[in-house]
Amino acid sequence: MRKVLVLSMALLVFGCAGAKTALKKVDDGLKQVDEVVSEVAKVADSAVATVDRLEASKDKVATIPQRLESAVTGNEKHSVKKGDTLWGIDKSHGSDGFGWYGIYKANRDQIVHYDLIEPGWALTWNRRQANDLDSRNRAYAEPEKAR
Repeated sequence: MRKVLVLSMALLVFGCAGAKTALKKVDDGLKQVDEVVSEVAKVADSAVATVDRLEASKDKVATIPQRLESAVTGNEKHSVKKGDTLWGIDKSHGSDGFGWYGIYKANRDQIVHYDLIEPGWALTWNRRQANDLDSRNRAYAEPEKAR
């Protein structure tokens, strides 16, 4: 539609030869606009991908202060979720699972039986102390499920 309008105007103003030249310039201009639009679309896609990556890493970034504190002091915190076990919690905090007994001992005020932990509980323990207990009690395997 734009080409027809430009061609009509060029015919009126410049005659036939001028109209062809004007139409060629319009075609070149439209190609340049299409190229710019294509480049802008690529940049927009890249920006969306970057935002998606940032959103995906937001949880990791949010836990940096806790992870730094844990690395320095050895203190660990965990909010119990459905399906958690002491063994699994220990493993999720970078250990091999054998520190479950240390978590149990540090939270005896909440945990009556090592296999009965409730979602929503906030467990805290010192990894270094748990590892000391772990090395003395290496004979413990993963705790059995309560019957």
